[in-house]
Amino acid sequence: MKTLRFTFPFVLASLASFAGAAPSQLEVSQHNEKRWQLFDQPTFNPYLAQVVEKALTQECMALWKQGNGPAAVTKCKEALNAYPTSVLAHRMLADMFELLARSPAVSKEQRAQLQQFDREHRTSAEAIILSILASGDGKSEQTAYSVITISEEYMVVWYSGLSVKQQSPHTIGDKTFDILEVQDKDGNTSRIFFDVSRLRAKTEK
Repeated sequence: MKTLRFTFPFVLASLASFAGAAPSQLEVSQHNEKRWQLFDQPTFNPYLAQVVEKALTQECMALWKQGNGPAAVTKCKEALNAYPTSVLAHRMLADMFELLARSPAVSKEQRAQLQQFDREHRTSAEAIILSILASGDGKSEQTAYSVITISEEYMVVWYSGLSVKQQSPHTIGDKTFDILEVQDKDGNTSRIFFDVSRLRAKTEK
């Protein structure tokens, strides 16, 4: 299975490529199950989850830029507590643990533990993205990707090395889609379809 690369939208520092093995098919399947189990919880609000995710990861970034690594990690973990399958929070934690492990101030044992945390969160982020990509190919309404939050749409775009130019909703019968017009680094544009029918139905109850 191919390991995905992307330019982190909230850059912590220069990022190393994924250092471990790509997630296994079992890991991808397990993370997909976690996503939909979370979504099906009566108390889970997809829109509130991404609002909290954005607020806490921005606080995390601010703390990191102030040089307060431990507080930044704690804040990012709070984001995961609120939204356990957040690709953004997992990837931010992975990148922070990677950079902390490089510090000459940490012991050999601490470095090994930090590197393990890096691998775990990086694998989770990749497995979640791959589970979304396995739901379709995003090229039409019939093969749209299925997402549990709007933020998953943007993570798919960033992981694909694209940028969003425009987002527009589209309804066919009882199905609702988000269509994202995206652009690659060479300026070529295309559209990606996301099925948000279950998401919209849940929030309209």
